[in-house]
Amino acid sequence: MAMNKVNLFLIGFPRCGTTSIHNYLGQHKDIEVSDFKEPHFFCSDIHILSDLKWRKKYFYIRDFKTYNQLFKFNKKYSVDCSISYIYSEDAASNIKRYNPKAKIIIIKRSKKDFIKSMIRKDMKHIFPRGYDYNLISDFDQHIKMWSNYFDPLILEYEDFKRDNQKFMNNIFKWLELEETGLKKVRLNASGIRDNDSLYRKVIDTKLFCKIKMRFPLQVAKLGRMLNVR
Repeated sequence: MAMNKVNLFLIGFPRCGTTSIHNYLGQHKDIEVSDFKEPHFFCSDIHILSDLKWRKKYFYIRDFKTYNQLFKFNKKYSVDCSISYIYSEDAASNIKRYNPKAKIIIIKRSKKDFIKSMIRKDMKHIFPRGYDYNLISDFDQHIKMWSNYFDPLILEYEDFKRDNQKFMNNIFKWLELEETGLKKVRLNASGIRDNDSLYRKVIDTKLFCKIKMRFPLQVAKLGRMLNVR
């Protein structure tokens, strides 16, 4: 029976198939996904750091009323897929207070392949972000932090690439749900939906940032209309 709290979190790592897995989860009859893929609601420490640098340009889901409106809470599981949580020092404790019975899924991959993928993504930006690749690829450190609060399901991205259906069925079994046939998720070569790049260029303008801070749910609905997650 559904509860009025999000009870399943897919928290990363980045470049590990979370977008595809998020969309596959949404195909199950007993799972609902949020109106857009990454609410980033529980990483309060990252909000603060972002605000200091960007003046509230990002992370525009800031209160429970708005967050809850992203979900209908009419299925057994409601899913928040926000990869920022895996790196947040606050997210695990915030989620534990919010829902102590929440289930956590973490996807990791070969460290070498992860760093290569992050570098390729970073180089697509006009001004590369200059990640500390050793820090963000220290999977054990971040998983240990989450394991202090939850007993997460930890899976390998390589297994997902090898057999999508088998991988998802293992998740469904862990969630005590029946297996289900999945429709293939079609992504473009960069790993995101075709409309995503243009959409994100628009929402990063100063004017649109002001609009999305005031009307976050309407921005989410626009993303859905454009088939963006």
